[in-house]
Amino acid sequence: MIDQTIPAGLAAWLVPPEPPIGPAIVLYRNEFTLAHNTEFKLKFSASEYADLYLDGEWVAEGPERGDNRHRFFAEYAATLNPGRHVLVARVLFAPGEASVSGFPGDGFGFAAVSDSLTEPWSCRIPEGIELAGAFPDWGGSPRVQIASGFDWSCLQGGGGGWLPAVTTSFPLPAEPPWLPPMRREPEPGYRLHREPGRLLVIFDDYVCVRAEYVFRGPGRVETRWAESLYDTPEFDRVHLTGPKGNRSEFRGKHFIGAANNYELPGGECCWRELRWKAGRYLEIRLAGGAELAELRFERTGYPYVREWRADTDLPELNRTLELAWRTLECCSADTLMDCPFYERLQYIADSRLEALTGFVSTTDDRLFRKALRMFADSQQPDGLLFTRWPSRQIQVIPSFLLHYVIFLHEFASWRGIGKVREFLPAARRVFGWLARRTSGGLLAFPGWHDVTSGTEWNDSKKGWNFIDWCENWNYGAPPDESILNLLYLLAQKKMAELEAACGFREHADFYREEAAATASRVKAAYPLRAVTEHAAALAVLAGLCPPEEFELTPGMTPAGISFSHHILEAAYLAGRGDLFHRRLEAWYGFPANGLKTLPENFGTPRSDCHAWSSHVLYHYFSSILGIRPGAIGSNRWNIAPLPGGKIRRASGTMAHPAGAFRVAWEELDDGRLRIDYSVPDGIELAICGEPAENSGRRIVLRKQPVP
Repeated sequence: MIDQTIPAGLAAWLVPPEPPIGPAIVLYRNEFTLAHNTEFKLKFSASEYADLYLDGEWVAEGPERGDNRHRFFAEYAATLNPGRHVLVARVLFAPGEASVSGFPGDGFGFAAVSDSLTEPWSCRIPEGIELAGAFPDWGGSPRVQIASGFDWSCLQGGGGGWLPAVTTSFPLPAEPPWLPPMRREPEPGYRLHREPGRLLVIFDDYVCVRAEYVFRGPGRVETRWAESLYDTPEFDRVHLTGPKGNRSEFRGKHFIGAANNYELPGGECCWRELRWKAGRYLEIRLAGGAELAELRFERTGYPYVREWRADTDLPELNRTLELAWRTLECCSADTLMDCPFYERLQYIADSRLEALTGFVSTTDDRLFRKALRMFADSQQPDGLLFTRWPSRQIQVIPSFLLHYVIFLHEFASWRGIGKVREFLPAARRVFGWLARRTSGGLLAFPGWHDVTSGTEWNDSKKGWNFIDWCENWNYGAPPDESILNLLYLLAQKKMAELEAACGFREHADFYREEAAATASRVKAAYPLRAVTEHAAALAVLAGLCPPEEFELTPGMTPAGISFSHHILEAAYLAGRGDLFHRRLEAWYGFPANGLKTLPENFGTPRSDCHAWSSHVLYHYFSSILGIRPGAIGSNRWNIAPLPGGKIRRASGTMAHPAGAFRVAWEELDDGRLRIDYSVPDGIELAICGEPAENSGRRIVLRKQPVP
């Protein structure tokens, strides 16, 4: 029976009698017998990750990814027939860098809601299997090396070596999940290319899937995943880049990276990957008498509901929007991620842009709010936020702390101040940490040019003054801190608006005064003529430069794909449809290169799926259709489209908890726009700044001629 007095959400926490040495798989088994049909319900958790096998069949996984303050439990329920049943939990224990995105441990916790699991648990660390760090997808699941002595029946509860599991104290109280269960949908979209001793699985789209194999016969098998193949075997092992060419071409191209290896004893052997896999290609090499009997793929990821629609007379833009949505889907699981193939880490700046994309495409903001909360949970006593969280490797990027403040402001603007009020103290402490790292009133981080990671942070360590991936910048760090201080000014202004909207007048006044002082110092310290696109855009967004003066000139350091969000934002505020659509065209060539998602950067990217590039979907609704919230904390909205480029017609439906926003515009022969629109009841609406009814048709003059 469950001890209901334990306030941890679980009945027991189990560990092996002897802890494993190094990365390992730890199995926990419970054999039980039912006298009649039973509604079997189980809560379970694990130090890092576990999946459950009931009578040899995979049935569940969990828990939701937490951190060192929050441990969650997962739930499984089924109706079981009378008779004997075997439940096995496969727990991943991967200390060190074998899996950098979780918190390692070998424990397993459970609570059976029914009285089914009355028998004691046993435990086993199977022999003949070794885990090694992954490369180049270093944040994914460890590589598996299965030798001839491995007992393939262990996931069915078979074999010997089972010992009584040890009950120990709870490491953390287990909480109910914050998020819904991840997707479980069959993934049939692939084809097979066969060669002697080699089978290539080619997916129709970029996928995030749980994968299961059934092998037959004695021999050896090697499996290797890739999100894209390479033109040559040459590979930059530091930057994880190489020439890829067209991503849809596979003949004559090369896989890069370590493989899983399996020694098969004969008969039929079933193996399910330790974690879900991502990419476009799977290579399976067979030797000896080994055969592949069956493949099973199941799509996973955050269960977004698509609530947006878009259509224009420009096919390139329509395709780009679909790629943006697919990219957001693939970079969303039980946390937001920078990319699904490589580190799979939740970064502040990436999460901010992913959330903007989500605000216009779905009403479900639970994943985005979890990101805000987890970053706040990473805060240290002195106010520092970690750049990526949860993560075993600590990283500090000063600009990302500023992105957190702007993230709060944007969340409040699109979803209401009630969603972010609890995070204001964390934002205030961020400014406290930054204020102690100024010189002459401006942020200064000399020497912060390289990536520095470790398990702990202290002031003797240098972080990474990353701004954007730009040619001739050392690891994304610009030659001076002018861009960082413009972002500092923008964050101070956003914080003042946020504090005012939440009713904290004294705090709002403080940040207004700080912003005014920063503006004066920036003007005095740095040249007025911007030498980077980054500075030109931020000067407009931070109010140092009138929007009508915004210009991008030859010779400026160009912004990468993520920072181009600020370029598009400044162009919108300036009414520069020419600059806006010229930058947007940089996305249009990706499908011609075989890409099914949007990459980490222009040029030769490391990752082919990186959701900070999906902000073009946000800009379709907020800039091209021009649907934007008004003053933060108000119920005012504005519709002010920005035509330009080759687009002559655009329409769409934007998701919002208050109801759908629908806008359609068409450029008339005389250069005017006809706008049809409808917004939810109760919205105080303006069209191009003029008061309007909530639905209707208008013909308005364009502010700027379209080249």
